[in-house]
Amino acid sequence: MSEAELCLKQACLQAPDDPEVHFALGLFEEESGDLQSAQRHYERSVQLDPCHARAHANLGLLHKQANALGEAEECYRRATAADPALAEAHLNLGTLMRFRSYLT
Repeated sequence: MSEAELCLKQACLQAPDDPEVHFALGLFEEESGDLQSAQRHYERSVQLDPCHARAHANLGLLHKQANALGEAEECYRRATAADPALAEAHLNLGTLMRFRSYLT
């Protein structure tokens, strides 16, 4: 286990109800290739803070990668509602909508 992972897990032990800790763990797990664990942490982050736009956006990306396009769209919409200035959420939503229009 890396020092970074140890630090993040310690932060989670000390602040298990902090949405930012779960978001950071989600980023770490996603970068490490453990997408299921990343998804669990992002979901916990939005459970603790339903307006955590970046966690919603990252969940959308994971759903899109899993070809769960309806869930991805829902996450992107929640992200844009939570933070209308989060450009990446608007971009991802628009890209997804365009992609879905090609499928129909």
